[in-house]
Amino acid sequence: MRYKNLIYAIPLAFAMTFSSCVKVDKEFDLDHIDGTVGVGGKHAAFPLGSSEKYYLKDIFEDENSNSNNLESRDGNYYFVSKNSLKETEVDIDLNLSSKDIESTAKSSISLPSGTPTGRELTLEGLPGVSMDLHSTMKLDTKDDRLVELAQVSLENKTLSLQFGMVDGQFESLTFKNVEFKFPKYIRFDSSRLPEGFTLKQTDDGATLSAKQLICHRNKPIIFGFSELRFADKWDDGKNHPAEDASGIKIESLSKGIDFNCVIKSEKLDITKGSFNSTSPSLQCDAHIDGKFDVKSVSAKVKFESTQRSEYLFDNFPSALDKERTMINPTNLAILLECNNTIAGLSFDIDATLSTVDNKNSINVSGIHFDTGHNKVVISKAKYVGECTQNKLVENIESLIQPIPDKLNAEFILRIKPDKFVTIKPNMHIEGVTTDYEIPFQFEEGTQIGYRDTLDIGEINEDKVEIKRAKLHFVLESVVPFSIEFLQDYMKLLNSDNQELKNVKITLEKGFVQGSKDGKTPVSSEVVIVLDDPIGDQIAKLNSLTFESKAMTTGMGIFLREDQWLRGKKLYLELPGGVIIKDDSDKEDNKND
Repeated sequence: MRYKNLIYAIPLAFAMTFSSCVKVDKEFDLDHIDGTVGVGGKHAAFPLGSSEKYYLKDIFEDENSNSNNLESRDGNYYFVSKNSLKETEVDIDLNLSSKDIESTAKSSISLPSGTPTGRELTLEGLPGVSMDLHSTMKLDTKDDRLVELAQVSLENKTLSLQFGMVDGQFESLTFKNVEFKFPKYIRFDSSRLPEGFTLKQTDDGATLSAKQLICHRNKPIIFGFSELRFADKWDDGKNHPAEDASGIKIESLSKGIDFNCVIKSEKLDITKGSFNSTSPSLQCDAHIDGKFDVKSVSAKVKFESTQRSEYLFDNFPSALDKERTMINPTNLAILLECNNTIAGLSFDIDATLSTVDNKNSINVSGIHFDTGHNKVVISKAKYVGECTQNKLVENIESLIQPIPDKLNAEFILRIKPDKFVTIKPNMHIEGVTTDYEIPFQFEEGTQIGYRDTLDIGEINEDKVEIKRAKLHFVLESVVPFSIEFLQDYMKLLNSDNQELKNVKITLEKGFVQGSKDGKTPVSSEVVIVLDDPIGDQIAKLNSLTFESKAMTTGMGIFLREDQWLRGKKLYLELPGGVIIKDDSDKEDNKND
């Protein structure tokens, strides 16, 4: 018998040495019988003739066991498995595009009376100018998952203003006490303004002013800006839209928003100017390139991504025969863990888990993840550990009844456009780690089927005739499962694994009590009767295949590494009063 498989079966796999006969029938000569009858054979779990305790730790953690997903936490056993979904790229195309934004405005120059034409002159202290530039900024995005913008961070964007003269020319212009006013959504970079300019940003707009601005012919004035801010409320401390802020809808931005610039100066000097008429005028051409290189956006995003994965049960503990086991754990848990690295971003996951044949499935919606580390637990009862969210699902245990080879999982990740989040190019949500955690803690009455082969070892003597034999033993256990052998599923096999069909098997006693609390030992006797009408089969007996039914004896009792089983008072009774008995039990009882 494979002793890594012994958690729900009677551990008969130990050998015993027969010493003397209480009564010897004249038809039997012990010289014709092996001195040692092995019960359990090569997979013996107990030393010869011993009744020492055999702990679950020795069964579960045997070096040959394949239950490498078994974890002992504070002595309690859990079966766990992990699977990570790939990182979810928030692959929104952030680049905005527009036609070049251009505008032209003119302002007449008030020349002194009698100013000659066609001659180069320098004029100082002329009346100031006033210009209004009007244009429309239309920004388009290639990604319809951007719903609303609060802010756009740009890479070195510039506005150029080129001054010229209609009906004349000049070497330079000097504006005294000049002021430029722009829409409030343009946020200029104070480090990238012409020398001498100061920036004042208010709710009414951006004002750039200087005591003096000198403009040379054919040389534009460059103003650098790095941000478009559309939020009506802004939290400067967090550098983020306020909680109740509103931005601009993408549809409105695509239709176009006003781009105006008002230029005023108190005085104007013209150096080396010449005029073709007595009423020349200044012209200002504004230009913004239509390509916007975006560093990040603060936006409301509508995003959806679907991922599929599998939960594999390929390393389920050998002690559980998953093909014949129906388990109903007190708190089966499926864990979803994610480190959400996008500041301010929260998202929801809708999960569907189903068996391969789709006979059993569960749907869980609204699994919520905030920024930072999240641990969400899907379970039937309240999860006792720490978690950020616990989703209760009534029929979750149906996924493992019976235990499948794998479960299919589909996760739909959704980002709802309900708050502004900062999105950068190629940002991602780290892979969601999906675990399932099955505690070896079951509801009362949970049934577990177990089938295995008990290696007994054969008498191996053709001359021996045995028509009846009884195998007796007592099992002492603190494991919280009662066990019932099923007589109809028992078969006797010889060393060639051929069934000994002529031998009748009768379970005289086949029920083993389980500990109700997993701590208090209980003892039960098992008696298996073998009848062979011819008498030539029992001596060839090598192994016994059987199926048993186990049932939990308490509510919510953990299987623990310090729970144990041991066999006692094992002996073989032969017909005619011949009894071959194991004397070592007397020594064991002295030590009990």
